[in-house]
Amino acid sequence: MLGFRIIKVIVKFFGLKYGEELQEAYHADGVDLQKKTLNGSHAAYKNNKLFINSPLTTFSSFLGLPNRKLDDNEPLQSWKNLGRNFIGWQKDISNKQLILNGFLLTPLNLFLTPLKFARNLLRLFAIVIPGTISRFLGESGSFSLSYNLGATLNLLFINPNETGILKKIGLTLMHLTFALGGLTLVLASLPFGVFQSFARDILSPINTVRDTYYSFASWNKFVQLLFTSMSVVGVISIYAAVLPLATLALYPLMATTFPRVVNAINASLRLIAPILADIGAVVMPIAKLCANALTLGIRNLSHLIVNKQIAVGLGATIGAAFVTLGIGINNAINKFKNYWHGYTPERDEEYQRMINESTDPNSASSTLLAQNRLALNPPTIVSPAPTIPATVQPEAVPPAPKIFKQKTVRFAIDEESKHDVGNGPQLKAV
Repeated sequence: MLGFRIIKVIVKFFGLKYGEELQEAYHADGVDLQKKTLNGSHAAYKNNKLFINSPLTTFSSFLGLPNRKLDDNEPLQSWKNLGRNFIGWQKDISNKQLILNGFLLTPLNLFLTPLKFARNLLRLFAIVIPGTISRFLGESGSFSLSYNLGATLNLLFINPNETGILKKIGLTLMHLTFALGGLTLVLASLPFGVFQSFARDILSPINTVRDTYYSFASWNKFVQLLFTSMSVVGVISIYAAVLPLATLALYPLMATTFPRVVNAINASLRLIAPILADIGAVVMPIAKLCANALTLGIRNLSHLIVNKQIAVGLGATIGAAFVTLGIGINNAINKFKNYWHGYTPERDEEYQRMINESTDPNSASSTLLAQNRLALNPPTIVSPAPTIPATVQPEAVPPAPKIFKQKTVRFAIDEESKHDVGNGPQLKAV
């Protein structure tokens, strides 16, 4: 039982502290993390954080299921919304488009969901897990290193007279040991971080360049373009180094399984071999550097393509296509998806108007902002105590009568007054 509790605590810690690693890799359809938009709307992104950060949204994205937000009046992700996405159902579209969605999107989702799940599984082991390990080791090591070095400096220089010499030596050795352990953790985090960076450049080259561009949006335009260009060069170099190695590893399988495809690729590549060779000659030094960083090295690929320069040139060309044409195509596809689902600039303006009206207490509009708040913090309804109307008064109750006890007093003749000649005998209370 104790071991199970420890595992729960560890899972909860990683889920709360490093959950953004998962949300960045697996976010809802229609969410642009760089532009901070949902279905093309900044207002929708700002006021639907519950939907975007929902565990069901992350889990369904990992499975490859379509999970776009279809109903503005539903603040949370739901299985009903996932089912509607899969069959293309929307309540605000025409019957013709509804039928068209059913015939087009359902078979398309059946085909794409396994492929997206395989890609997401690869991202999990190549990007999410190495990134989480790198961040955890780096943060833990940095904290241990800085804390113990500070404690050592305090013992030796800042307050040297507060502790005895033997105790000071023991504490100093202990803090230096823990500081060395922290430095070891920091160094151990570097391979995981480098691997995650290479894997992200290969599996998500478009997001890599867009992240760099929008991360420096608040900087000088020259600095922004400089770092974006460096990111583009990095992606091209990594593709130039990795593609030859990938073709070397996959060639035996492809040659036996898809011989016609391999022959067609070789024939087409021979047509542009001179151009690829010129590109490869330029990129070769950087490609070798990246390959050495991956501890793989570039090998002889003469059995697949003419020479190494052509292989490197092909990889560089594919990488450049991803970060140039790929970004433009990706933006066009996202805009078309938003338009197909009815998310237009006019709808965004209407949504913004609804959000603005939420600050008016007399507004009768139903806003998503209020629904999102109610979903997390449902109001506690307290029934007030019943009140008696002013026109109805309770009947007056007469006061209880006071009861007095009668005290009986007895009298007797005073013995001393018997001998009083003038007044005679007197009575005295007994």
